[in-house]
Amino acid sequence: MSFNFNGVNKNKVYMNGVEVTKAYMNGVEFYSSSAVYKLNFDAANQDNIEVSSSFIWNTNSDIDFEIEFETNDTLINTILDIGFSNNPNSGKIRLTYADNTGFAQLLIWRPNDIFANYSLNLGNLSANTKYLLKVNNSEIYLDGVLKGTISSTTFDIDSSIRHRLMFNTNGVIYNYNFNGETFPLNEGSGNTITGDNNTVGTINTSNAAGIAYINANVWEEIV
Repeated sequence: MSFNFNGVNKNKVYMNGVEVTKAYMNGVEFYSSSAVYKLNFDAANQDNIEVSSSFIWNTNSDIDFEIEFETNDTLINTILDIGFSNNPNSGKIRLTYADNTGFAQLLIWRPNDIFANYSLNLGNLSANTKYLLKVNNSEIYLDGVLKGTISSTTFDIDSSIRHRLMFNTNGVIYNYNFNGETFPLNEGSGNTITGDNNTVGTINTSNAAGIAYINANVWEEIV
């Protein structure tokens, strides 16, 4: 058994030809990969992430998430989708973007709402450009600029019904955080991402190559 260090490629470490992202000795971590990754999504392959979570955002002030993304779509697409609309037990929140109109919207439904109770036009977004959306303490920020405030309302958004990212979307995720849990996206391969509180998100695709497609096309190291 041996470690091969490659100083040219972000000091990666390999064991028997497989990249090692963390290494421990006597239970103490002595190596952690410095590689940083992004996730690429192709609507034609129905790529998306489903997060296994079970929280409820009861009111406007409970809503707490941050997502760094870009989109290069020609579709009306869904970047973030939590909860379900027209449901007696849950509201819903959705971040959507339409390239044909050039604007993004944040929409929120209460239980039983067919149409969104709250909507905010986030403005025109450019394709292939990174944006950071943050919602916390009822305030909505895009790239650090306050865009709006969610009025006091009971939404009861139940993530156990649905918690999905990048559905029907051609785009990229660089960072995701909800309720203070961060997904560092440091796995580099495989069909799951894990938050620092051990919540797991599953990367789905309809591509026939399955995990081989995910490793080769969804995961991309940022250099």
